[in-house]
Amino acid sequence: MKKRFIQYIIFLGLSTSLSSCSNLLDLDSEGTLTEQSTFTNYNNFISYAWQFYGTFPGYNVSIPDSEVNSDLFATAQANSTSDWIWQRMVVPSTSVDYKDPFIQIRSINILLDNIDQASQLSESEKKHIRSIGYFFKAYQYMDLLNKFGSAIWVEHAIDDGDKEILYGTPSDRDEIAAHILEMLSYAGENIKETGDGPNTINRKVVLALTARFGLREGTWRKYRQLKDAEKYLRLSALAAEKILVNNIPLINNYDLLFNSESLANVNEVFLYKQYELNQITHGLASRARNSAGRWDLTKKAVDMYLMKDGQTRWTSTAFDGDQSAYDEFRNRDTRLYYTIPPPYRVKMGKTNLLWEYTDNPNDREYIDLMATLYII
Repeated sequence: MKKRFIQYIIFLGLSTSLSSCSNLLDLDSEGTLTEQSTFTNYNNFISYAWQFYGTFPGYNVSIPDSEVNSDLFATAQANSTSDWIWQRMVVPSTSVDYKDPFIQIRSINILLDNIDQASQLSESEKKHIRSIGYFFKAYQYMDLLNKFGSAIWVEHAIDDGDKEILYGTPSDRDEIAAHILEMLSYAGENIKETGDGPNTINRKVVLALTARFGLREGTWRKYRQLKDAEKYLRLSALAAEKILVNNIPLINNYDLLFNSESLANVNEVFLYKQYELNQITHGLASRARNSAGRWDLTKKAVDMYLMKDGQTRWTSTAFDGDQSAYDEFRNRDTRLYYTIPPPYRVKMGKTNLLWEYTDNPNDREYIDLMATLYII
């Protein structure tokens, strides 16, 4: 009996010891991030927000591929016509165009929900971080509004149990547009003028997005005779004026906006995707100029390119007509030549690297032009 009593005392003492120690030990696994440990100081919030920049796709094949469904783009591959045009498209029950923005919105809401509880942040830092969150949240809802016309408004981070929101009725266009306007207005007034350093969200970036949002929303409403069209158009104009007052110098070579190794020192570019060898790269330029891509512009798309004198092909005296491709491509804005190689033929030699001019002077005109543009 005495032995059992001693065993009981030892067991009781051990249990009490373990219980008391559990109140003193950090039970979270080493290396595990929680909201409480992540959202503490300014640098932690900014580090968390870096993920939002990934929403900008940069250059990838999905951009030209998506244009196949328009009337400006085509591919030269067999059976690659638009499923929409030929009415082969089955409307799906789900779409990444709707899902992916909400993945981002959830992450943004987590940041926004933790700002007020961060005691190490000053009021100005809280306003700046909230402005970053609002910018990206507005960007995601702009995308949803452009593609679907409505969406479910999610104010805070939710989980699987918030079924009233998850399965709720989408908010109408007026409500979503009002939320976007409210977020961008707040960000324009409270974000740091220079952001968090080069190539980050700053006041000019917010104003540029505000101008884009107001212009699209305003014109959408105007041509559909919806209310508040003028309000959004004035919003766009006011945001643009705030940018232009800085007298930002424009680059003297338009082509460098699309064919430069870096846009870091281009004043008119407020935010860009920086590509680094062996880190972030793309092969779009290569695929657009060889047989792998096989992307082609339609006649309607080519007609939209300006002439060298800045006029359209319909108004410029420099337009030589479109009876042949040689005539149609003459005197055009060089952006056309970077998109579609002008028409020419050569006499091939014994290898692909050896060639001679043909007897057609038009061929020589365009192959020499290509050489001066450093394309070949």
